[in-house]
Amino acid sequence: EDEGLRREETREMVGATMSQLPSHYREALEAKYVAGKSVRELAAAWSTSEKAVESQLTRGRKAFRATFVAPT
Repeated sequence: EDEGLRREETREMVGATMSQLPSHYREALEAKYVAGKSVRELAAAWSTSEKAVESQLTRGRKAFRATFVAPT
């Protein structure tokens, strides 16, 4: 029960953190980690280079880490 509650709290914190990110970071992170798209697929969909997608994901992860506060 305790573990399930912690997991739910973490899920809520992740959602709250994602909602605070700029939309371009949120969209990149969701496409990669929720939808499971590859960097190559994202580059093709967004008409950009794989390097640009990788940079966007790196900046998005950094912004996520800076915003996220883990439940205690």
